[in-house]
Amino acid sequence: MEVIAPNQLEDKLMLGSGAFGCVYQAKWRSRPVAVKYFNSKTIGDDPCFEREIEALTHLQSLKHPNIIRMFARGTEGPQTFIVMEVALFSLDKIIHDLKKEYDYNFNHFMSWTLQLALALECCHHNSIIHRDINPTNLLLFDDGRHLKICDFVTAKLLDDAAFTDTFIGTPYYLAPEVVEGKHSFECDVYSFAVTLWEMITRHKPTLDLNQEGQPHPYNVFRTIGKGARMPTIIGIPKFLWELVTKYNRIENWLKEGEVELKVTRINMHGAPGAGKTCSQRLLLNEPPPPWDKLTDSTSVACPAVQATRISIDDKNRKWEKVDIEDLLHQLASTEVDEVPRSEDDISDSSDELSEEKPATNEPPKKPTKNKRSESESSETEPTENEPTKNEPTKKKLVQKISTENISTENKLTNTEVGERILHAFKTGKSKKLNANWVYFIDSGGQPAYRELLPLFTKAAALNIITIDLTKGLDEKSNFQYRISQNMFPIKTKLHYSNRSIIRSTISSEAMVNPIKFPYVSDMPKHHHYLILGTRKELVTEEKLKEMNESLINSSNLSLKSVIWNTPQESIIFPVNTMLPAGSKEREDASMEICTELSNCRVEMTIKLPIRLFTFEISLQLEAERKKRSFLTKTEVIKIGKSLRLDEESDIITALQYLHNVTIILYYGDVLENLIFINPKPILDVLSRLIAITYVSQAKIQSIADPPPSPGEKNSLVKLGLFKEELLAIIGKQIFNNDFQPSHMITLLKHLHIIAEVENKEEGHYFFPCSLPSCDKIEEPSTKIQPLLIAWQIGNSGTKTLAIPQGLFPLTIVHLLEQRDYVDFTPVGKSYYRYYDAMSLHVYIEKKKYTIDIVNCYTHIKICFYDCKKACPQIRKLVIEAIKRSSKNLDVDDNHIFAFKCAADEQCYCIVKEDYSSTICTHCRSPCEVLESDDDSCRCWFSDQISSPGVEASDAPSKRHGGQPTELDTSHLIDILDLLWDHGYSGVDYYFLGLRLGLLPRTLDVIKENNKDDVRGCLTKCLTAWLEQRDNVKNRTYDALIQALRKMGEKAVADGIERNRN
Repeated sequence: MEVIAPNQLEDKLMLGSGAFGCVYQAKWRSRPVAVKYFNSKTIGDDPCFEREIEALTHLQSLKHPNIIRMFARGTEGPQTFIVMEVALFSLDKIIHDLKKEYDYNFNHFMSWTLQLALALECCHHNSIIHRDINPTNLLLFDDGRHLKICDFVTAKLLDDAAFTDTFIGTPYYLAPEVVEGKHSFECDVYSFAVTLWEMITRHKPTLDLNQEGQPHPYNVFRTIGKGARMPTIIGIPKFLWELVTKYNRIENWLKEGEVELKVTRINMHGAPGAGKTCSQRLLLNEPPPPWDKLTDSTSVACPAVQATRISIDDKNRKWEKVDIEDLLHQLASTEVDEVPRSEDDISDSSDELSEEKPATNEPPKKPTKNKRSESESSETEPTENEPTKNEPTKKKLVQKISTENISTENKLTNTEVGERILHAFKTGKSKKLNANWVYFIDSGGQPAYRELLPLFTKAAALNIITIDLTKGLDEKSNFQYRISQNMFPIKTKLHYSNRSIIRSTISSEAMVNPIKFPYVSDMPKHHHYLILGTRKELVTEEKLKEMNESLINSSNLSLKSVIWNTPQESIIFPVNTMLPAGSKEREDASMEICTELSNCRVEMTIKLPIRLFTFEISLQLEAERKKRSFLTKTEVIKIGKSLRLDEESDIITALQYLHNVTIILYYGDVLENLIFINPKPILDVLSRLIAITYVSQAKIQSIADPPPSPGEKNSLVKLGLFKEELLAIIGKQIFNNDFQPSHMITLLKHLHIIAEVENKEEGHYFFPCSLPSCDKIEEPSTKIQPLLIAWQIGNSGTKTLAIPQGLFPLTIVHLLEQRDYVDFTPVGKSYYRYYDAMSLHVYIEKKKYTIDIVNCYTHIKICFYDCKKACPQIRKLVIEAIKRSSKNLDVDDNHIFAFKCAADEQCYCIVKEDYSSTICTHCRSPCEVLESDDDSCRCWFSDQISSPGVEASDAPSKRHGGQPTELDTSHLIDILDLLWDHGYSGVDYYFLGLRLGLLPRTLDVIKENNKDDVRGCLTKCLTAWLEQRDNVKNRTYDALIQALRKMGEKAVADGIERNRN
């Protein structure tokens, strides 16, 4: 840039002065120019002269038509100056000083707005923030046709760390971000909006139209920082209204908006290696895994991309993963497209100002001085683009709004999610919100994983069952575990086949109750199943046809809810999951399956407040920022309140919804302070605890580092026992001060996955899923026939037996929790301690008996060899455990009793409701196993029917010489169930707590934190008792019963005592 001497400037005439210097009009080389002199005072450490030179130099080479041009620079004494274009008027002068002389319409306004936007776009594209956009810094050329930005003294480069903590700019145009010490492009956007407001209204910016005089700048800064904005404008075109009201509409949308979603929950089932993960990749049209790489075995549940939230494109039948950023972009769009506006929001302008957008990007005709012909009627309206004399408006353009400032902390748009939604709109990244969603859960195929799955995932309306077509329907295969490119056989007598996987999944899922939770207006009535056959490329059409016909003709397979592959009249959907990435074939295969799944229409309709959307996203962002898989309740409440979930009960309701629908887990009854935002780490810990039993000692370091000793592994494999220390090693990457191994133990006990052994000093926990499968079950005696317990599934007149997935290990744990009546047996050849068979000691009438409980997968078998008189009490004890397990699995308790038919191996004799007769599933004639003189079956029901020689036994007794069972928080749900089953209202929970040993200060806190929530108060009261707070001495059912009796709740106390006995 040319450096000139001051004597080259002629005819200098001062135009004005400001904080950083003064401006003169002059002539340089016979052309009119503006000369800006800078004061010697600096801002921070950087002279303002150098900063403006830097910004202008950076922009001069671009020769942008809407940015002032600089010609030269120089010094005069202590002052420096620059030579620039000169304009007779600034926009400020036209708006205010010449208000009576000049008028303009909306076409002028839109032209100036467009030019200013283009200039800012150029600055921002070159990483320059102006920081002082206002009408005095906007110059008009060519009789007002062209607008240019000037005065870059406050500008800064985006990556320049200097001046980021300084309030630079004109007070009313100062963005809230600047007040908070944040400098970004949004600062200019805010000033741009205030300038637009000033152009429309021809008022100086103000926060209160009634204020007298100008407030102190500091008060302006503070007020803007608290969220105050310019008064609302009315009487402008609708298209412009969309821009002006954007901020408030997004704020209201986030606060009060509601969206109707169609949500489909999908669970992926299948044996290990059947191609579940590959199938999921195909559905999403993602590349397949490398051919030469083994994928690790999926854990109990593997939610891909946080429950793989998938948006269904109904038009193109494509599924796409939706990440947080994409969802925010969609929410930004929803506000525009779907929020209704009242008629009062947009007032018709009585000024008849043009509501048309400018036809071109060219500036309109110049604003001219107001003149009126004498022949003109006073009623004549202004001609478009022609200046007019200012007449009093028929309707005010500025409408007063409340001057009560809303705190920044309470503005939803001031939250991180709100800011990102606004940013998506500002940057043009908003998308239309797709109201069709899928939550996709991939499940592990290992036997133990399948048993645990229902405890962590809710029932799904749609279940995809993946089978390997290269294996026959009845071909027995061994279970394998894969990790770190190694494959390990699972030592179990169990073998799976494609048919057994299909049958067990359909029968088990059919028993599960639909989810019940808030906001759902429509739920699918039945579960549906799609059978996906992988490795299609490796089988012939003949074999595929044979497999389809065999499945369709299966007598023990219910097909009423299986989705048919209509064109082929088959029920298997064959796919090649390894089609090349990006190929047309892979895209077509993906679209075909997605179309079939979309056509099922098994979605539930949810009318969801937008705040729950933003709540879920905010939780995920906070957990991501803290690099944790969980958040504390304090952190969650803070986030909830920032999103206007003002009551703690609202936050708990929101968490319960997220627990039921998404992968977020919240167990408030036992882990009140922890919310698992991403449960994958805790599921991985549980999965690896099981996997220790699969992997060889030499490779075990890939699961636990340091690896468990051979003794620890042997204890887990042979006895099902482990200590907390082993859990700490496996999960050391996720445990910290807030989430410790003891919390994981509490959770597993609450879910009845593990049982605490009686000898607490040793610190062992029993985990039945870690045990191997039993190789051989001895034939039971004929003295007492084994009692079978199952659920009955109907299929076109054929009755088959089944049990819910996960029932057996839960039942064993529930039995062992009855420590007054049930105990482990010794480890030895005459006893079972296996994953699918367990021997237990039972105490009845102060005598010890042994029962064997066997998981036959279609039913549970109870074997007893001793005293017929004890059979009814054993039945009651086991059934009580099964009822509680059914409740944990959310399965209806409509089990049946049965005996194996002696006449037909495929037949079962099902006990009728009168307990005195049976009906066979296959025999043509009834077997009458309960009517005959043989009481080997009838003895199980001697308490229900009169039978010669057999008397009903008394209630089970506690172990001889044993102590009452000490309760803990794992018993909380059982205690609550007992109280509610026997009619206890909980209203007098306060006095119950006092009798149990709690102090008033504890109960007062519970009362204060759970206002108007009796059940919540009772739950917290019992939790405090079970945690042995204050003066609590006895945590037993006897202590609870005695407390209830003293309170006059005799009926409740008697009922609990009967149940316990």
